[in-house]
Amino acid sequence: MPPLAVLVRRGVRQGLGEDWDLAKVRAAADVPASIPALLARNVAQFGSKPAYREKEFGIWQSWTWAEVAEQIDAIALGLLTLGVNRG
Repeated sequence: MPPLAVLVRRGVRQGLGEDWDLAKVRAAADVPASIPALLARNVAQFGSKPAYREKEFGIWQSWTWAEVAEQIDAIALGLLTLGVNRG
């Protein structure tokens, strides 16, 4: 499925103008509605594949999508423990 930007350009080119519904375009493109939804989708689809890599002291380090999700959960719980609330 093409990215959302491509679908938007196609919609404008096809004369949909400003009246088309972005929510319908996102649904058709299977685009997650939020950053957490995007993370959850990537964990489900690519869980054991690298999410990012960095070189540390000349050695490449790699983190999978599942590991990244665990790290994000730990950070979120830490912030909640410190009193940072949703919103």
